[in-house]
Amino acid sequence: TCTGNETFNWYTAATNGALYQGVINENFNTSTTGTLYGNAALTGARCVLTENIASQDGALLLGSTGVNSNAYNINFDFQVGPSDALGYNGADGFSYSFGDDVSATATTPAAENGSGTKLKLGFVSYTNGGSTAGIYLMYNCLVDEQTPGTPGVLAFSPTLTWKNTSSPVALTMTIDALGQVSVNLNGVPIFSNVPLPPNYLLENKSTWLTLFKARTGAGFSRHAVDNVQVQAQPAQPFTSVQQAVSNSVTYYVQTLDGLCGSTSLTPISITVNPAPAFGITSAFTACQNGSYPLTVTTGASSYTNFSWTPAALLFNDAALTSPYVAGTNATTVYFSAATVGAQPSISCSATDGGIGSLQCGASASVNINVQANPIAPIIAAPASAVCSGGTSAITVQAGGAYCASGANYTFDEEIFNVTLGTLNNSS
Repeated sequence: TCTGNETFNWYTAATNGALYQGVINENFNTSTTGTLYGNAALTGARCVLTENIASQDGALLLGSTGVNSNAYNINFDFQVGPSDALGYNGADGFSYSFGDDVSATATTPAAENGSGTKLKLGFVSYTNGGSTAGIYLMYNCLVDEQTPGTPGVLAFSPTLTWKNTSSPVALTMTIDALGQVSVNLNGVPIFSNVPLPPNYLLENKSTWLTLFKARTGAGFSRHAVDNVQVQAQPAQPFTSVQQAVSNSVTYYVQTLDGLCGSTSLTPISITVNPAPAFGITSAFTACQNGSYPLTVTTGASSYTNFSWTPAALLFNDAALTSPYVAGTNATTVYFSAATVGAQPSISCSATDGGIGSLQCGASASVNINVQANPIAPIIAAPASAVCSGGTSAITVQAGGAYCASGANYTFDEEIFNVTLGTLNNSS
């Protein structure tokens, strides 16, 4: 029924796309956004999980709402039957599961017992050992073939009025803000305000999936579902959504009105352009106590703000008299080589004039190594005075250890000429 109140679903593709954010709303008239497994098929504008044939398994896996809420409205129609005429009167049943660890293909637990460790509603149509036929409401039920007293079974009803009906049964399940579950069949209460475990309220339900499963054995029934709707409460129209994107992407939007939905999806494209190139002065070796400029070499015209770190090593002027203040905008700063050795990496972060998520940014860093200044050489002469025409040998030796040479060949480290004022080694 159309209500005049429109909501919107957002998908990742025009056909067979995953539901990104919105209301799960499936009527199976022509197709489904979900995935069918096993014997499941779309027949007669319904999702038929199994036919009334022995030894069938079928599943329908739907997406998530994208909303983390404690309260949900979950509605669907189902029909179990016709069934075998072999005395079993139908088997084995079907289930609805809502959680982040559901499996459409796992064979344990059996299909009628649900999947995963979160919320499950199991419709067991044939008593199997201690697993009495009826409806099971479960949360964190970890066993197969549960009984009414199994840990994780929150409530049990022996009613089987939902079997072999001449028309579909309308199921309404509500979870309120306190995590209390109520289930009605055709308006008749089956469970009322059953509390879920406290950890349900702590879970992120935005990624929880919806899963229907059914199976038959020696006894069999046709299991079908229709008009599936899962919606977080309070209802959200999703006229817009917020999503972090790093690459260009297109979302596809469907308009919903109650169980009415648009058959075509409207594309909304987001283009993400790469950030402009950015670079600063490249790595270098500095001499102790020197002053060295660090400057933006690429992107100075593409960005509007440039912030440098760590500020303690930087100055605004070459004379090193004006310390750089963290966060200040500057295209050039000066590095003080006061400390010998490898320096902390110096980074510059650049941003443009965009606001919030529309702001583009980039960063670059430079590594600097500071070498100690050479120690003054020792100059020695055998005599302090020399007669005219006489000679005196003047010797020069290192005053201490020097930095390692970068020589590549033999003799590269020899000193061929020493100049002392107007004298040199050939004077």
